[in-house]
Amino acid sequence: MAASTPIRIFGTPTPSYKALARESWALALGRGFPEDTLRDRLEYARRAVRLSNAARWLQLGELHFEGYYRYYILPRLTPGVAAALLAVYLWETPDKGGPEAWVVIQLLVLAFATATLWGILHWPQPQRDLAFASQYRASRAERERQLLSPHGWNGWRAEQRPDGSYVMVPVRLAATPDCEL
Repeated sequence: MAASTPIRIFGTPTPSYKALARESWALALGRGFPEDTLRDRLEYARRAVRLSNAARWLQLGELHFEGYYRYYILPRLTPGVAAALLAVYLWETPDKGGPEAWVVIQLLVLAFATATLWGILHWPQPQRDLAFASQYRASRAERERQLLSPHGWNGWRAEQRPDGSYVMVPVRLAATPDCEL
C-alpha cells in the first residue's frame, strides 16, 4: 500500500451497512489499489452484496417470513409465471381458443410452489447476511480505531491531511528498553 493512497475513515463509531457496502463496491470496481487481484475484487463484490442485502433487510424493519416472502420471493415469482405462460404458448400447438385454462392453472400453481420452496430453503440467508454485516461492521470499526492509534494496524497508520482526508503511512517501531526486537 503506498503512503499516498487515500483511505476512507468514517469518523462515526458505527457506519451504516449501506455505507460499508458502498465502500466495498468502490474497492471491487475502483482502481485505488493496483495490487489487488481478481480474487480480491470478487471478494469485495461478494462482501458488498451481503452488506447491501443486510441494509435492505434492516430497512424492512422486523424480519419475518411474510415480509421476506412479499419483498423477496413474489418479485421473483413474476418472471417464473411469465416464463411458464410463454412455455404454454411455445410448447402446445396454436389453438384458436388459446391454451386450456387447466394447463395455465397448473403452471401458475407450479410457479407459486417453486417460489415458495425456494423461499423456504433460502430463508436462513437474511439472518446470515445480518450476522455477517454486524460482525463485519464491528471488525471494521475496530480496524479503524487501530489505524487511528499511534501504534497503527498491520504496520500502517492512518494520518489525517490538512484537507481532512486520511492517508496510510508506515508505522516506525521504536525500540523501548522493556521490548526486545
